[in-house]
Amino acid sequence: MVKKQFSKKSSAFFIAALIMVVFTAFFAVSAYALTDTTRPTILSVSPANNEKDISRIEQVTVVFSEAMNPSTINANTVTVMQRSTPELGVYRATAIEGEVTYAGRTATFTSNALLSPNQQYGNVFTVTITSGAEDLAGNSLSRNYVWSFTTGKDPFYTDATTSQLDQSPAPISGSVVAATPTQPSIVAAPTTAPVATAFPWAWLIGGLLALLLIALLFALATNRKTVKETSPAKETVIVKDTNSNPFGDVHPVIDLEGIGPEYNEKLQEMGIKNTKQLWEADAFKVARETGAPLSSVKSWQHMAELASVKDIGPQYAELLERSGIHSIAQLKNYNPNKLLKLIKKKQNSLKINIQGNHPGNAMVEHWIDEANDHKYGTDNAA
Repeated sequence: MVKKQFSKKSSAFFIAALIMVVFTAFFAVSAYALTDTTRPTILSVSPANNEKDISRIEQVTVVFSEAMNPSTINANTVTVMQRSTPELGVYRATAIEGEVTYAGRTATFTSNALLSPNQQYGNVFTVTITSGAEDLAGNSLSRNYVWSFTTGKDPFYTDATTSQLDQSPAPISGSVVAATPTQPSIVAAPTTAPVATAFPWAWLIGGLLALLLIALLFALATNRKTVKETSPAKETVIVKDTNSNPFGDVHPVIDLEGIGPEYNEKLQEMGIKNTKQLWEADAFKVARETGAPLSSVKSWQHMAELASVKDIGPQYAELLERSGIHSIAQLKNYNPNKLLKLIKKKQNSLKINIQGNHPGNAMVEHWIDEANDHKYGTDNAA
């Protein structure tokens, strides 16, 4: 194993370099916000405009042309109204309650109840995306975007819809559609003036910081001491810590194999941030809400359980899981010699790259001892 020794001056340099990178990134994002004046548009919606006989459990989805500011995609900017459009009589409308979520470039409205027709409000559902929806640079939609669809097969009168799919920047005067005498008009949102493109001072400052960073790298590169080669790391026998967490070791869920940024974000939204919470979670609920296969979720939970054993951690937990050891109960009853042969065979066949010490007799025996002392795992297994 090769180790590089650095002077204190070089360590300070790396801290300064990291700060430079952060400031450069900040100014680059600021410059992008200054120059981005393109308004977002809506690329597609589901159900489609004027579509009929839609399922009563249908979700309403909207795909935007670019990433939006999630804080502006909410129940105030995405609304659904159930309205009657009778040939004769009084116009009636009621708001549909539901949950608005946003992921990627897609907003989704999920109703709290069935989108069912009724005699009072009919079977026309009108969706409005207001101009309050903004992209990451603060550019809003040019106007309210409105469309309608119907559910069920009941013979309610639907007549003309209140749809307005025009996304041009010019405002529309008057009502979007010809309203019935008692029906309120839907007026397009006024268009705000485009943001003027200012001189990109942020780009200039960011470039100067980048040049300064390069100069510091060149000037301080000679401070590095001679590289020293040491002997390969020997297996470490770890002394037990009697003051450890009753649950065992806890790690961020992102450290587990197979949980990338996308699943990590969904787990965080569920309130599952560490391996303890993942181990105790309902696997079926996790699979349903993250979209991950149930088999993968159970594998994550196996690794979370094993990683709670002192000094195993996510890396060795993956190796044990792939070797067929799925729980603390299995681990504590294993013969150390057989377990070592099993994981070495699996490591070689899968070409798993272990960072740090490779498992040896002392390490495997230590795992088994810790598994037997793992009170939380023993209680759960019982």
